[in-house]
Amino acid sequence: MQLDYSLLLDNIKRRRYDEAIRKYVLSPSYFNEKLPKCVRYAHEAMLEIDSSYAYKVYANARRIHETITRELRQQNINVMIRYQGALRTDTHIRLYGEVDLLFLLDEKATHKEVFALGQLLRDIASRQNHQTLDYGDGVRIKLVTQKPNCRINLIPCTWINNQSYMERRNEIYRGIVVYNFKDKTRKKHLPFLNMGRMNAKDAATNGGYKKAVRLIKSLSTDDSIALNAYELSSLIYKMEDRHLTIKSEGQELAILPSISQYLEQLVDDKDQFEMLLSPSEKELIFGERPGKRELVKKLHSSLNQLMQDLREPLGQDLKEKVDYDSEVSSHAEPE
Repeated sequence: MQLDYSLLLDNIKRRRYDEAIRKYVLSPSYFNEKLPKCVRYAHEAMLEIDSSYAYKVYANARRIHETITRELRQQNINVMIRYQGALRTDTHIRLYGEVDLLFLLDEKATHKEVFALGQLLRDIASRQNHQTLDYGDGVRIKLVTQKPNCRINLIPCTWINNQSYMERRNEIYRGIVVYNFKDKTRKKHLPFLNMGRMNAKDAATNGGYKKAVRLIKSLSTDDSIALNAYELSSLIYKMEDRHLTIKSEGQELAILPSISQYLEQLVDDKDQFEMLLSPSEKELIFGERPGKRELVKKLHSSLNQLMQDLREPLGQDLKEKVDYDSEVSSHAEPE
């Protein structure tokens, strides 16, 4: 059954609302009624959001960062702060993306010290003017800021000075430990290596990797598929570069059949799915979680339906070059 592209286009529109100017910030092709709606949706979903909006989120995050740092110093608590998330890799799909602030203690810090830091971060944040404040998952303190309206997560954690970092003295190889105080677990991550390799992958594929990530994030969001940004960004990282490389402008949809074939192979091979590694090649993305495999199957189904709809105007291989912006000049629409 064909997807409801009027609804899907409206979903994108809601994600791209600029409250400051009271306009929806969209590409010219979004308004090009000469193009089929399925083509407009796929193209818009793949596009990078203008970096000026990320700057506004970072400015908000920086103010929070500085306020909290001052209070921690007054209490003689020394932390290092680093940023991570989809905003750092330009794979976010909302105008004002989400960013994580990592509050990092020395690797010798105990879980009790990390817990105490989390409580202190929550207390400091609660005194600020935020729309919401939530620490319910025991991992991150979730803030929603105003002007712009965006989510910033405060995450108490510790460094890992692993062998790769000690040998190279390059922080991209340095690891972190994130604690879940609700489940009483902890997990090791290499977020900076993950982000660095994602950026390199995108450069090697002429922008194809990140366009693909934005599209599957959009499909996942619009179909209420509970896969997080890290899982979706890592999911197709192992695809060969040649299958994600965009040959020329207007032909980005030609990479979709290869993505579908790759996802089909993953969901059909239980062992391969469970052993799939993150870009750092040190972390299992899903492991033995059958529920995640079912979610990727659902994502694969959504992608296949989109491709089926695209093939009617663009041909079976989706290689037809599309002139998205012909006779359209508006970049924004009033509220």
